[in-house]
Amino acid sequence: MTKQKKVPTKTLIVEDDPHIQKFLYTLLQTRGHIVTTCSDAESAWKLCQNNLYSLIVLDYLLPGMDGLQLCRQIRTLHHGDRSIILVFTGCNQPENLKAVLDAGADDYLTKPSELALLEIRFSIAEQQAEELNKRKKTEAALADARQYELDIGANIQQTLLLNQCLQNIPGLDVATLSWPSEQIGGDFYEFVFYENIFDVWC
Repeated sequence: MTKQKKVPTKTLIVEDDPHIQKFLYTLLQTRGHIVTTCSDAESAWKLCQNNLYSLIVLDYLLPGMDGLQLCRQIRTLHHGDRSIILVFTGCNQPENLKAVLDAGADDYLTKPSELALLEIRFSIAEQQAEELNKRKKTEAALADARQYELDIGANIQQTLLLNQCLQNIPGLDVATLSWPSEQIGGDFYEFVFYENIFDVWC
C-alpha cells in the first residue's frame, strides 16, 4: 500500500530577537515546515486573522502586545482552535508556566533550550497538529453529513406534512407553515375533527 505523503506544517514564528528567529526558522524549515516569521505581536495578529497556521511558535516577551495576550486573541478567532501554540519563556517558575497554559498555549519552551529538546518538542507539536487537523476534518465531514440528512428530512416533511392533506378539505382556504426541528424524527403533528372545530397539533 502506498504511504500517503505528509502535508508540510504551516508554521508562524513570532520572535523579536533576530538570532533566535533565524535559528528557529532554519530548524523548522529543515524539518519540512512552511515557515513565516515576524517580530511583533501586532504583525502576527494580522497574519493570524487571514491565515491558518498549524503551528505557532511565539515569544513570551514581545514589543507592544506580549505573547500571552496574542495567544488569547488567536484563540478567539473562528479558526483559533485549529493551531498548536508553543510559547518561549525565559522564566520557568510554576506560576509563569501556569499563566502560559491558562492563556491557551498548548505547550511552552524555556530559554535557553538544547537542540535535542527542541527537536523532541517540535516533533510532539507536529504530531499534535496532524491529529488536530484530522479531527477537525472528521468533525466537518460529520457536520456536513448531518446537515445533508436534515435537508433531506426537511424536504420530505415539507411534502408529507400538513400542506398536502389540508388543501383537499372542501370549503377551507388553508395556509400552512412548517418549520423543521433540528433533528430527524423531531417533528410531530396530528389533526382532529370535531363538530364545527378543526384542531391542528404540531
